Amino acid sequence: MWITGCRKEKSAAKKAAGFQCSTKGEAKGMNINTTMDGSKATVALDGRLETTNSGSLEQEFSGLYDQVDELVVDCTNLEYISSSGLRTLLSAVKTMKKKGGFKLTHVSDDVMEILNVTGFADILTIE
Repeated sequence: MWITGCRKEKSAAKKAAGFQCSTKGEAKGMNINTTMDGSKATVALDGRLETTNSGSLEQEFSGLYDQVDELVVDCTNLEYISSSGLRTLLSAVKTMKKKGGFKLTHVSDDVMEILNVTGFADILTIE
């Protein structure tokens, strides 16, 4: 069963009872869709992760850190990532390394090229 607004404290009991959660948000030039399943959150990005919207992703991640042990970023529809977006991912990696795991999935060739050129492909777990 899916519920919305999972980051709200009052839904913690619903999550503990095995409910799955989904939240959606829109940042300038990018959509963020977060799905929670127990202690795992999957954040799907759609669009371009740039300076104008990396703060929104950082806020999304910050709201999840205390709730999850695993953070997955689904890059299926991510078209581009700027240096500001890379910094946001690096910050999440550092935080989640202490708790469990962080990984990127379904990375396009264009985004993978950026990760390779910047050396982030060596830092991030990519599946």
